[in-house]
Amino acid sequence: MKRNVVRTVLAGVILTLSLFGGIASAFSGGPSLDGPPGDMAMRHQRHVEMMTDLLDLTDLQQQQIQTLYQNEQTALAVTLQQLRAGHEQMRTLLDAEAFDEAAIRSLAKSQADLKAEVIISHAKVKHQILKLLTAEQQQLAKKIEPLLKGRGKGRRHM
Repeated sequence: MKRNVVRTVLAGVILTLSLFGGIASAFSGGPSLDGPPGDMAMRHQRHVEMMTDLLDLTDLQQQQIQTLYQNEQTALAVTLQQLRAGHEQMRTLLDAEAFDEAAIRSLAKSQADLKAEVIISHAKVKHQILKLLTAEQQQLAKKIEPLLKGRGKGRRHM
């Protein structure tokens, strides 16, 4: 029962984010577990620059968005570290000579919960960013969303 609820919630969150994928990728790139933690800050800076160019953000909007990203990065630091550690633990479990299904299943569930937290955090930030935009900027963001879909293909996303 709990497993089905978690799957349903995750599927709903993923579906919702995929519907807004283009804008979401412009507003908040998924964390890369392969790169150093500073990669997120660099991606956020690029996203602010892209939004500034496409949506003609004011200096105040740019500053507010940067603050949202910095707050998210701080809030997610522990979660992202736990995901990295879990990734390494999973590699160890998968490379082990003995197959431990219970341990793999348990770790997979905890990783899914952590990933859900990251996805929810990104969705919250995206919503907060949209609230900072003027009505005209929001309309433009919706119009360019289809053009932004597919950006970052080949990148690992959460």
